[in-house]
Amino acid sequence: MKSMETLKVRYDGTVRNDNEDIVQFLYGEDGMDAVYIEDQDLDLIKWSHKQVDDKLRNNHESPDYGKNWLLGDDNSLWLKELQEGRRTADRKIMDEEYDRLKNYKRKLCQEIYPDGEAKQHLPVPIDRLVKTSQMIFEQDLKTEAGDLEYYTPVQIINKVNALMDSLQTIKGLDESDELGLETLNNSMIVLNAHLRTRLNSRRVLEQDKLTKRSLDWLLGEIKDKFERSLAQAGEMVGTIAVSNVKMSGSGRMQLVMLSLDSKKICIA
Repeated sequence: MKSMETLKVRYDGTVRNDNEDIVQFLYGEDGMDAVYIEDQDLDLIKWSHKQVDDKLRNNHESPDYGKNWLLGDDNSLWLKELQEGRRTADRKIMDEEYDRLKNYKRKLCQEIYPDGEAKQHLPVPIDRLVKTSQMIFEQDLKTEAGDLEYYTPVQIINKVNALMDSLQTIKGLDESDELGLETLNNSMIVLNAHLRTRLNSRRVLEQDKLTKRSLDWLLGEIKDKFERSLAQAGEMVGTIAVSNVKMSGSGRMQLVMLSLDSKKICIA
């Protein structure tokens, strides 16, 4: 246990001891500080394929697509051009968004969590942030509907793509660093699936009815929460591990759980 005291997060994201031996390529395999992790439900696991299709797919082939939820002047003009066949590239972008979510669902259900457990430990409390955004900009919705500004589905997709590209658990990776890029992708796949599901373009407009101002605020908060959730370089993580694991007299491993509320220690 004494040897674990020197374990520290380094600037490249690895966990090393004083001899520079690598213990983990990325702290906790996701690079996150446990203080900012909380249980969240993964909708892609909870929902059936039909529910995913009904809630998240931009069914732009339907003549009723966007009825009663594509609001604002920008969306009205965009929808008119889409129905006239002048938005071929936009159709492809929307299809790619849905295909990506289907691929995430397959990976989550078949490869990562085959037991079907939807509640997982994740940073960035996205559901709470969405509700906060709605509360902050609630006054906007009390104005005349025609005065509100909404992004088009494709604009939302592009903004979400830009956000997800900026969320990196390992900074400054070179494109030739295959091992580093693989570690980065593996550490982000669950959070990517979770955030992209919640920030799906149709869901943002139809269910959440987020205006331009509320969505921009939300994306900024997600970025801020993510950056604060990362384990910081220089953090001595070995002492945390030592405080949670101890050996009994018989040599049996015992897990020590400290309740910060009750100040009681439970031995499992």
